Order: sequence, then structure tokens, then C-alpha cells
Amino acid sequence: GGGTLTKTEDCPSNVFATLNPLHSGSITFSNGNNTQGNTSSTGQNALSTLGAVSGKFYAEVKCTAVGSNGTNVGFVNLSKSNLMNQSITPGQDNFSAGLYSNGGPIYYSSETTFATVGSTSNGDIIQLAMDLDNGYLYWGRNGTYLNSAVPTSGSTGTGGLATSNLGAGAIGFGMWQRNSASASWNYGSPSFSISSGNADANGFGNFEYAPPSGYFALNTKNLSEFG
Repeated sequence: GGGTLTKTEDCPSNVFATLNPLHSGSITFSNGNNTQGNTSSTGQNALSTLGAVSGKFYAEVKCTAVGSNGTNVGFVNLSKSNLMNQSITPGQDNFSAGLYSNGGPIYYSSETTFATVGSTSNGDIIQLAMDLDNGYLYWGRNGTYLNSAVPTSGSTGTGGLATSNLGAGAIGFGMWQRNSASASWNYGSPSFSISSGNADANGFGNFEYAPPSGYFALNTKNLSEFG
């Protein structure tokens, strides 16, 4: 016996995003490139294999260990990144935005503070929602959207960061970590145990929290329809 099998809808006809393993740094990838860990004191980034220029997409990441110097989790302009070394740090570098676990600021481009929303703890699930039709990015934690955000607010962008801060190009998800930090992503095929189970409106994905209305898992079928 032994082990728990997790159902996945990732298949050749519908490829879900994962973490991009083309990385020259110290991050270790596992669980089909959906889990990342870094024991080095040198911070490293891991970005999603897929991004979008339009549409609305949702993902979750469970911070299994935030590490002694924290993690940054959020969004990166993949069009500006060198995919061989994943050179853009969410929130610290231009063309990116990230929630920093220690103290809880949401930074964009060169650590400009967008909002302060409290620290992230081990076991927290961060929710990431990007509305590329209206141009806003949203963060949630454990079922509550941060900065009083409303991902379904459309052109109002209530509590969201304008994507114009990241420049033009394809936006994807990303995370920076160091000092024994680890995290597991759920782009629709969960790499961590979930207690509920929510699909998007197309029936794709298996999420801990329900994607906001109109948001979809980041996979090739949804991208061909909405991206």
C-alpha cells in the first residue's frame, strides 16, 4: 500500500500550467513541477510555464514553509523575463508584483508598496486572480481577498493592482523564496491536499476555494477560449 493519489485533468489535449523547471538556481522542483523549495540563502524565483494577455485566470499556492526571510508570491510579466533563469522577482523587480510574507506588504516594481495586508504563515493558501480584460490583479488568503479586494468588480478594480504597473505582455504567476522556504502550487491540478474541491465554470481544475465568477484555471483549453 502507501501514498495518496490525486486526480489530475492535465493531459496532452489540455495542458495545465506548472512551475517552469528551466532554472539555473537553487530551487528544487517536485510533484510534477508544482512544488518548489529553496534551502539556499540566495533568493531564487520560479515562474509559471503559461501566461496570458487577456481573460481572467485563478491559481492557489500553499505556503508550506515561508522561511526565515519570507517569500514573495504574485504575478510576473513573462514577456520581460529570461525563462532560462527566471530573472524577475515578484514585487522586487520591474514588471512584477508580489505579496511579501514578512509584514505583509504587496509590492510592485522595485518594492513600491501597493498595500499592507498582514503576514503570511505556514500552511496559508494564497489565492491569485488576474483579470486581464479589465487590467487588475488580486490577492487572497485562506478564502478572504486582501486589501478589501473584489475580483469580480470589473473595470472598477476594487482593491486590485493595475496591470499597467507590470507593462505590456503576457502575465503569469510566480514566487521568490530562500532560507528553507517551500510552497506547493495549484494551477488546477492540486499538488497539496484540499478539503473541498471547486472547478471553474468550464469544469476544469480542482481548487480549495471557488474561483471568482468568470475566472478560469490556467490551461491551454481555457487560454484558447479566453486568453
